[in-house]
Amino acid sequence: CTSCPAGTYQGSTGQSECIYCEAGKYSAEIASTSCSSCDAGTYSNASTAVGCTDCDVGKYSSSGASSCINCGVGFHTADIGSSSCTACSSGTISANAGASNCTSCPAGTYQGSTGQSECIYCEAGKYSAEIASTSCSSCDAGTYSNASTAVGCTDCDVGKYSSSGASSCINCGVGFHTADIGSSSCTACSSGTISANAGASNCTSCPAG
Repeated sequence: CTSCPAGTYQGSTGQSECIYCEAGKYSAEIASTSCSSCDAGTYSNASTAVGCTDCDVGKYSSSGASSCINCGVGFHTADIGSSSCTACSSGTISANAGASNCTSCPAGTYQGSTGQSECIYCEAGKYSAEIASTSCSSCDAGTYSNASTAVGCTDCDVGKYSSSGASSCINCGVGFHTADIGSSSCTACSSGTISANAGASNCTSCPAG
């Protein structure tokens, strides 16, 4: 009798033909009585396979696979022969399937969850100064941000003030003033002085009489 070549098998006695291993299986030895399933992280897409091939980076497979599967968006693997993909950590994303690594969210954006495909813009009144931020910070009192993707906040001008997390500064009311940039409050004009208009940077002395 003739031994079945590697890549084929015959599990019964008294036979005249060897049987090809099906996709996802292999036989590495001659005279095999069965084919073995490819390990997780490998595949075989051909009959007569004598071994299995590692999945490329960005792909994975389970046991007995005839092909590898792209990692989903928000997931990645940088290793060949992977049996699973890893979720991108918070502050990072993968926007496309089959990613071998994750991308840090740029400054001015954030991502607070794992396994995500998009970074989120900071809302007005907040900012993120660093890449891979997991949250945005509120602007300090005396500053503001009126744009998404802000990487920092801007001081209020003289005659204006703001509280924490402001998207704009507010004019000092009549009778109040501030001569400082970045003010969190306005100061009342002292006795004998006035500010007749909102947004004053100083107070005016009352004239004689």
